[in-house]
Amino acid sequence: MEQEHKDYLEQNIANYHMVQNGYIRNLDIHLLNMYEHIYRKYLDPQYVMTKWCSSCVMDCVQRLYTYYLSLPQEVVQNLVQEPKKKRQTKEMRILGITQSFSGVGWHRIMMPLTLMEKDYCLITDVLNEEVLERGFDIVVINRMLQIDVKQIEEWKNKYNFKLVIDNDDYWKLDPNHVLYERYTKGNVTNKILDYLRLGDIATVTHERLAEEVYQYNPNVHILPNALPYGEEQYLGKKIDSDVVRLFWSGSDTHQHDLKILKEPVKRFNNLPVKMVMAGYVENQVWNTMAFYFSAGRKLDTKIYRYNEVTRYMEAYGDSDISLIPLVDSKFNGMKSNLKILETASKGNPAIVSNVHPYKDMPVFYVNKQTDWYKWVKLLANDKALREDSGRELFNYCNTHFNLHVINKQRQSIYKKVCQLSNAQTENSK
Repeated sequence: MEQEHKDYLEQNIANYHMVQNGYIRNLDIHLLNMYEHIYRKYLDPQYVMTKWCSSCVMDCVQRLYTYYLSLPQEVVQNLVQEPKKKRQTKEMRILGITQSFSGVGWHRIMMPLTLMEKDYCLITDVLNEEVLERGFDIVVINRMLQIDVKQIEEWKNKYNFKLVIDNDDYWKLDPNHVLYERYTKGNVTNKILDYLRLGDIATVTHERLAEEVYQYNPNVHILPNALPYGEEQYLGKKIDSDVVRLFWSGSDTHQHDLKILKEPVKRFNNLPVKMVMAGYVENQVWNTMAFYFSAGRKLDTKIYRYNEVTRYMEAYGDSDISLIPLVDSKFNGMKSNLKILETASKGNPAIVSNVHPYKDMPVFYVNKQTDWYKWVKLLANDKALREDSGRELFNYCNTHFNLHVINKQRQSIYKKVCQLSNAQTENSK
């Protein structure tokens, strides 16, 4: 195999690891074209990849790397997955438990673990003894699982793994939260706290949440939400538009946040703007949210349906300014600044409620309701200001919230946990 092609496969071997874990991200067309070219050269000169078909892409990647990894050992220069012949120290084997459709799982487990340098990682939505018998140093979960915490503790002792409990949200919901009744009836808050107490370490998104977690698990570490800017679905590509697009994306847990915009958007009818929403699912809550955002359907509005986690950023390509309203409450203050990070990936400015978790960032803050109109009017009519402020936000987020940088911190934390586990194992012998 030509060195250029070997180097390419090595540089992008993370995509093969994803396929092994049962999914694939939305790959850039240039990556797909190169995979197709290599496949034709070494496996089938007549091969044509159906690039819009994720299962077809997964099949191509699987076959390519199966061939590549079957070559003589001296041909494969830098195996990432399990370089057993070169490994002199104990491997760091990680098991991540989440659901493939989970946005939280994508940002806190799937994407970080896939892109983090490691020896071996399995990401699955199943945790049982059959899985644990494969042997893992670390098991990572977000908040809790639908498994009694006593069972997790039993497995933890039996299979000698370290448990990482990740939390990106507060466990005490506001009474008007759409999930409040479910949390109350299901005793979810206490179950989350039981998992927190059991964890060998806890990871959170920022200092305020760390202070809350510390009461239940003092071994808490901060790993902010972060994005791999300039890669995959986080490229700066956008759809051309003759009008300025005001954008919001989220789930139906944000009804009260969107209500903040109900009155301010009524003034937008004299501005050269279009409203764009993303994340739609068919239910009354979402319909109400859309009603608020579109000024009672009087504004030109486009709505994108909920998309899979590997492609959700496609809707951001149809945006110019993000509107990010948020009710000021303790629960909301424990959220992360992810909506701003996503906005930054497109080089767009953000108009934001001046509350945690959005404080201390280069955005346009709303301190009173009339500020929504003030900032929209200013940015809609000043392209240079939009571009300059969007560039400033991108540079800030790329510096402070770049996933590859945060992943170095994540790797260091996990390695220390593994070293502790290894030392305890040696001492017990």
